[in-house]
Amino acid sequence: YVQTCLRLDKPLYFKLINIESATGNGKKRCIAMIHEAIKQEEERKKPQKFGGRSNEIRHVWNEKDIACRYFSLRILSGQLIPAGEFDEVKIMIGLYHGTQPLFSGSIIESRSVDTLNPDWQQEIKFDITLVNLPPASKLCCSIHFHRRRTSLLNSDEWICIGWANLNVFNHNSCLIQGRQKVRFWSTEMNNGKMISSMYGFNERALAGL
Repeated sequence: YVQTCLRLDKPLYFKLINIESATGNGKKRCIAMIHEAIKQEEERKKPQKFGGRSNEIRHVWNEKDIACRYFSLRILSGQLIPAGEFDEVKIMIGLYHGTQPLFSGSIIESRSVDTLNPDWQQEIKFDITLVNLPPASKLCCSIHFHRRRTSLLNSDEWICIGWANLNVFNHNSCLIQGRQKVRFWSTEMNNGKMISSMYGFNERALAGL
């Protein structure tokens, strides 16, 4: 709700409830939500482990064997991919710092796969070592669909319909590892037309919203 309101520049509406005045299941839900929020905040404050023993915290630049590796990721598969009028899907991934690409060639295109079986299993490697990644690096992703051509009158085109941003490092400057589930936000519309650059990144996406 908050993300949608911010993206559409709409006001946020909240309702404050005195937990003591709540009764029955309403009070139980409020208490459960508070406990869950406290638990999530405590987990968020814990430094993320980076390999080694379970109680060991290591920064990238303190490990020479790791620091010299090239930054890479692996695209696994997609869910809830719309088929219908689209027959192929691909993902554009850009390594950004602020609103600028981190280096020339930092935007990479995945291979295109069938929308009925969106299974990439593809490694994406960037031409930059981990030690040279700024702490504020972000991955800006956009998902593109190829419109199914039903007649010669239809144009053969790729359409960007979603974007997502991911931090490369966490708040403790540790590299984020492991499997990440990415949710793509719908590309903004203006008078029925999508607002996107040639890579599908709009200004808000680049700003990290």
